[in-house]
Amino acid sequence: MKHILFNQRSHSSSLTVSIKRYYCTNNKNNNTTISKLNNIPSSPLNSILKYTKSKPTKNIIINGHNQIYKSKELIERGYYNKAEKSILYGFRYMQSRVNPLSSIFTIPNHAVGLVSYKMGKFSIGEQFLKYSLDRKDDDTEKSIFFTRHQIGATNDLGLTFLRQGRSQEAEETLFKALDMANKYELFDLLPTIYSNLGEFYKEMCYYDKAAEYHGLAHSQANYNKDLINGADIDISRIYLNRAQILRISGSLEECKVFYEQGVKHMLQYFDKMGYSKNRVPKHNDWAKSLIEFGHIYYQEGQYEKALLKFQNAKTIFEEMGNANTLDALFNQLNIALILKHFNPTQLDSNVQLDNIQQILQRIEKPYQELKREKYMSRFNRIDTVIQSLKEQKFFNSLGENIAAKKNSEKNIKLIEPQHFQLTCFK
Repeated sequence: MKHILFNQRSHSSSLTVSIKRYYCTNNKNNNTTISKLNNIPSSPLNSILKYTKSKPTKNIIINGHNQIYKSKELIERGYYNKAEKSILYGFRYMQSRVNPLSSIFTIPNHAVGLVSYKMGKFSIGEQFLKYSLDRKDDDTEKSIFFTRHQIGATNDLGLTFLRQGRSQEAEETLFKALDMANKYELFDLLPTIYSNLGEFYKEMCYYDKAAEYHGLAHSQANYNKDLINGADIDISRIYLNRAQILRISGSLEECKVFYEQGVKHMLQYFDKMGYSKNRVPKHNDWAKSLIEFGHIYYQEGQYEKALLKFQNAKTIFEEMGNANTLDALFNQLNIALILKHFNPTQLDSNVQLDNIQQILQRIEKPYQELKREKYMSRFNRIDTVIQSLKEQKFFNSLGENIAAKKNSEKNIKLIEPQHFQLTCFK
């Protein structure tokens, strides 16, 4: 498989601290690892993993992994609750048949870590991604297949660190994944790693670097055979990520060009997958694309249109059972910000909007759970926004008093959504 060569300017040497797998456990100490697996707070897995010395057959491995892989499409579409149940079923199938310390458990641990991250369960996601990386090599299944998942788990672990505000660990871990993918010449994994690095730099507010890495993701994807036909969901995500950075950077007209391409490729993907053209696609990325459209309208000063896009995205999140995910919570807060500061009056009478108090009550519990998960973002000042919504006076999202509403509308910044994460469980 071809890959494109870039001047990566000795990324690894730019790190201030060398990468260390400080989270590794001693493979000789089985009891320690099993104890950790069986004592994860609030995890549905804490009662199903058991040690076994029996050597699994090939059929057991295939059946177990097939069940895990059934969850992939559910994760890709955004049905996280269903995906979690499917993965747990695979765990239960393998629990008495496979030694959880074996490399065979790399994939199940990666799957649990990924879906936990998607659901905002960052502490659980972090632990299972680390377990995936700690699986020992054995003679049962030693292949590049498991190396791929080790790279994928490392990549996802970097995002998990980022969401918890651990920026140095996030940077080190993401570049670790990049080094591994290049070392083993697994160039098809590079787009998702570059994309996550773009998200890292966006969260650090280095938008030029974010644009650079999303551009690298795009260039590399064009060399990957599975993306050339233009009907893959990841090529849509790449365009939309580049549109997002352009919008944030103030290049709105160029942003629209990339946004239109992203939506075009997404609709091609839906057509390829058999989605009905007469119904709203039930897909997490479609909801996120509506949010991006809403942000474009907002920056143009078309607040009623922005609100309608955010409301449509909210409906999809709720119908898919994702009302408590990060992007869904951010979206609800943005709806509240528009309602408070702009009081839209030209909406369709059929549109049912909650008032600000209802929105704040709805997000209180999931947001407190996120805080317990140590969620932290430099870019999204969520606490300040929530506090400003509770105040009677007008404040913008930075907590600054708005004395003259009409003259200050352009200073009211909405909460930025997360990037479109590329496929990472391959």
